[in-house]
Amino acid sequence: MVLRMITKNSYSRKSGPSISKRLRSAINSRCGRALADLESLVRGRDIALVGNASSLFEAFRPIDEHQVVVRINRGVFLPPHRNEAGRRTDLLLVSTDLGKVNYREKSDRIVWMSPSDREKISPSQARGYYFYRERWWKALKAEVGARPSTGCMGVDLLARLGAGRLTLYGFDFWESETFYNGENRPGPHSPETEKKFVLKVVEKIATQSANLTQL
Repeated sequence: MVLRMITKNSYSRKSGPSISKRLRSAINSRCGRALADLESLVRGRDIALVGNASSLFEAFRPIDEHQVVVRINRGVFLPPHRNEAGRRTDLLLVSTDLGKVNYREKSDRIVWMSPSDREKISPSQARGYYFYRERWWKALKAEVGARPSTGCMGVDLLARLGAGRLTLYGFDFWESETFYNGENRPGPHSPETEKKFVLKVVEKIATQSANLTQL
């Protein structure tokens, strides 16, 4: 008989035998809501993806006129009495402040974009989120040569889900500060390569849409 030894480091009374961080992250990602549900929301439709640059508020933006409105991180909490950027949110993409901010009050469709910190929630909590696939994140990181921002991941996600038309608002690639904290920190991201990627994808979606219209 072979006995598996459980040491102090591999067991806790509260949680039982420990599971690696990577495995917990993978389990939670698999417990998430089916991306096919989002595809039915996005495919072939007119999408507004709203970034968080302060330049978003320099003029009125017809955001709420789009079929689907997608917002990013704390940008979903719009300044009161400011209507330049619309008010609707049909889908929310988040990578920061999970567990600290009540995003649920703004949307019941939330996509956890970053591969980080997924292991910190329980499988039952994971069932309330959609998860951007880690292999997509790795491919995008390789393409832009740096850790992709939530906005860059959002463009990739919406393209993969079959957006019929994609219009960006509040994307100036760190030329202005983030409206909700006044900071301008590209940090680990690459503004130049992200801009090239984003413009390429938006143009590709527009071309595909035009081709379908001509059929």
